[in-house]
Amino acid sequence: MNVASRKEADSLIAAVSVLDRAGREGVALRSISARLGLPLDRTEKLLNRHTDYFVQVGSSGSYTLNRFGKFRGASQLISGDIEKSYKATLSSMYTVGALAAAVLTSIIVAR
Repeated sequence: MNVASRKEADSLIAAVSVLDRAGREGVALRSISARLGLPLDRTEKLLNRHTDYFVQVGSSGSYTLNRFGKFRGASQLISGDIEKSYKATLSSMYTVGALAAAVLTSIIVAR
Protein backbone atom coordinates (compact mmCIF):
# COMPACT_ATOMS: atom_id res chain seq x y z
CA MET A 1 0.00 0.00 0.00
CA ASN A 2 1.36 3.40 -0.94
CA VAL A 3 2.07 6.01 1.69
CA ALA A 4 0.50 9.20 0.38
CA SER A 5 2.09 11.92 2.51
CA ARG A 6 4.87 12.73 4.95
CA LYS A 7 2.25 13.05 7.68
CA GLU A 8 0.93 9.56 6.95
CA ALA A 9 4.46 8.14 6.92
CA ASP A 10 5.22 9.81 10.25
CA SER A 11 1.97 8.49 11.77
CA LEU A 12 2.71 4.96 10.55
CA ILE A 13 6.25 5.04 11.92
CA ALA A 14 4.96 6.36 15.26
CA ALA A 15 2.39 3.53 15.36
CA VAL A 16 5.16 1.00 14.64
CA SER A 17 7.15 2.40 17.56
CA VAL A 18 4.17 2.28 19.94
CA LEU A 19 3.30 -1.30 18.97
CA ASP A 20 6.89 -2.51 18.98
CA ARG A 21 7.29 -1.48 22.62
CA ALA A 22 4.06 -3.24 23.57
CA GLY A 23 5.02 -6.65 22.23
CA ARG A 24 2.62 -9.42 21.30
CA GLU A 25 -0.16 -8.33 23.67
CA GLY A 26 -0.84 -5.31 21.51
CA VAL A 27 -2.22 -1.89 22.35
CA ALA A 28 -5.83 -0.76 22.50
CA LEU A 29 -6.94 1.37 19.56
CA ARG A 30 -7.84 4.25 21.89
CA SER A 31 -4.32 4.26 23.35
CA ILE A 32 -2.72 4.21 19.91
CA SER A 33 -4.98 7.03 18.80
CA ALA A 34 -4.09 9.12 21.86
CA ARG A 35 -0.36 8.52 21.41
CA LEU A 36 -0.51 9.46 17.73
CA GLY A 37 -2.72 12.49 18.38
CA LEU A 38 -5.18 11.35 15.72
CA PRO A 39 -8.95 10.88 15.89
CA LEU A 40 -10.02 7.32 16.69
CA ASP A 41 -11.64 6.68 13.30
CA ARG A 42 -8.60 7.95 11.41
CA THR A 43 -6.26 5.78 13.46
CA GLU A 44 -8.41 2.72 12.81
CA LYS A 45 -8.48 3.38 9.05
CA LEU A 46 -4.72 3.90 9.03
CA LEU A 47 -4.00 0.62 10.81
CA ASN A 48 -6.57 -1.38 8.82
CA ARG A 49 -5.29 -0.01 5.50
CA HIS A 50 -1.75 -1.25 6.19
CA THR A 51 -2.26 -4.93 7.00
CA ASP A 52 1.31 -5.79 6.00
CA TYR A 53 2.36 -3.82 9.07
CA PHE A 54 -0.46 -4.14 11.62
CA VAL A 55 -3.06 -6.69 12.71
CA GLN A 56 -5.93 -6.62 15.15
CA VAL A 57 -5.57 -9.03 18.07
CA GLY A 58 -8.69 -11.19 17.83
CA SER A 59 -11.81 -9.24 18.70
CA SER A 60 -10.09 -7.38 21.54
CA GLY A 61 -9.83 -4.04 19.75
CA SER A 62 -6.07 -4.09 20.30
CA TYR A 63 -3.48 -4.00 17.55
CA THR A 64 0.02 -5.40 17.22
CA LEU A 65 2.69 -5.57 14.55
CA ASN A 66 1.97 -8.20 11.91
CA ARG A 67 4.38 -10.97 12.88
CA PHE A 68 3.16 -13.32 10.15
CA GLY A 69 3.48 -11.00 7.15
CA LYS A 70 6.52 -10.41 4.98
CA PHE A 71 8.21 -8.25 7.64
CA ARG A 72 7.67 -10.75 10.50
CA GLY A 73 6.94 -7.90 12.92
CA ALA A 74 10.44 -6.43 12.54
CA SER A 75 9.93 -2.75 13.34
CA GLN A 76 13.07 -1.58 11.52
CA LEU A 77 12.04 -3.39 8.33
CA ILE A 78 8.51 -2.04 8.57
CA SER A 79 9.73 1.54 9.14
CA GLY A 80 12.15 1.17 6.22
CA ASP A 81 9.35 -0.03 3.96
CA ILE A 82 7.18 2.92 5.00
CA GLU A 83 9.97 5.33 4.03
CA LYS A 84 10.57 3.48 0.76
CA SER A 85 6.87 3.60 -0.09
CA TYR A 86 6.68 7.31 0.70
CA LYS A 87 9.71 8.06 -1.48
CA ALA A 88 8.18 6.03 -4.33
CA THR A 89 5.01 8.10 -4.01
CA LEU A 90 7.06 11.32 -4.17
CA SER A 91 8.92 10.07 -7.21
CA SER A 92 5.63 9.27 -8.96
CA MET A 93 4.28 12.72 -8.12
CA TYR A 94 7.37 14.40 -9.58
CA THR A 95 7.13 12.29 -12.72
CA VAL A 96 3.46 13.20 -13.19
CA GLY A 97 4.29 16.86 -12.55
CA ALA A 98 7.11 16.81 -15.08
CA LEU A 99 4.86 15.19 -17.69
CA ALA A 100 2.12 17.73 -17.06
CA ALA A 101 4.62 20.57 -17.42
CA ALA A 102 5.92 19.10 -20.68
CA VAL A 103 2.40 18.75 -22.10
CA LEU A 104 1.47 22.31 -21.10
CA THR A 105 4.70 23.65 -22.59
CA SER A 106 4.09 21.84 -25.88
CA ILE A 107 0.52 23.20 -26.02
CA ILE A 108 1.71 26.74 -25.37
CA VAL A 109 4.52 26.46 -27.93
CA ALA A 110 2.15 24.99 -30.53
CA ARG A 111 -0.06 28.10 -30.40
